[in-house]
Amino acid sequence: MEKALIRAHFGWQPDATFSAALQDGLPEGVSVTTGDTPHPDTEILVWGRPSLEQMRRLPSLRAVVVPFTGVPQETIEAVRALEGVTLHNLHHNAPATAEMAIALLFATAKRLIPSDAEFRQSGWKAREQPPAMLLFGKKAVVLGHGEIGRRIADCCRGIGMSVIAVSRTGGEGALPANRLHEALPEADSLLLALPATAETEGLIGEEEFRILKPSCILINVGRGATVDEEALFAALSEGRIGGAGLDVWYRYPRHGADRPSRFPFERLGNVVLSPHRGADVDENESLRAQALNELLLAAAQGGPIPNEVDVAAGY
Repeated sequence: MEKALIRAHFGWQPDATFSAALQDGLPEGVSVTTGDTPHPDTEILVWGRPSLEQMRRLPSLRAVVVPFTGVPQETIEAVRALEGVTLHNLHHNAPATAEMAIALLFATAKRLIPSDAEFRQSGWKAREQPPAMLLFGKKAVVLGHGEIGRRIADCCRGIGMSVIAVSRTGGEGALPANRLHEALPEADSLLLALPATAETEGLIGEEEFRILKPSCILINVGRGATVDEEALFAALSEGRIGGAGLDVWYRYPRHGADRPSRFPFERLGNVVLSPHRGADVDENESLRAQALNELLLAAAQGGPIPNEVDVAAGY
């Protein structure tokens, strides 16, 4: 018996790298269209932020796939309003994002940015700067134990750190979120790989900064809103934590913002700033296409579509 045709629509015009990788492994029985206007018979819509009206015009729609890690809140709310439609995302950028977390950890702990700037300007006088933090033998608290968080934890162990992982419900070696305050006083570094949900918004705030060691380094590659913006700036500017490495922010160009925060983080010498480039690697589009191929293959074979998002929990 021939497999039924599955029609998927990608809500953007893919570049040549993505298109070549997608076509190379596209499962038999899957038809793909692209662009701003979905085909009316679309069953699987691959789009980060489709509108509810767009989705309601697709009577055969059964799944929405967000083609990156994490799911925009507006997409979750739109899918919640649709009966019989599931929501999924991709984890193809987990290795790159975990690597960014470790890069930010090293850059912050070793004071690489101010050291580089001082060395360029003053030569060997740069060696008079305060010493770096030794990470070996220290304790990392990894907040978020999904694909990215588990990789971060493995990397930390690989450089000789001990790890306490914390997730919403615990399990798989992680503490539940309601025991977070037990872990925070032990953290020499606090690494966040959390989604943005009602439960995680502002999870690290003024109270948590009072609990952390004054030498603790905070790294965030999850979502900016999981750390209270004002409390973070105050803790850094007042020297109440040792430093931070940030790849995720509070304001983005799609919202009309030209600065990443309402506070001048760029003036602080104890923070490493990265413009949300955790997944920005040469292989990203090929990896995205490969992940979508695997997802579409599962759908074409009649099995469950991978990476289903719990729309009630928000991730």
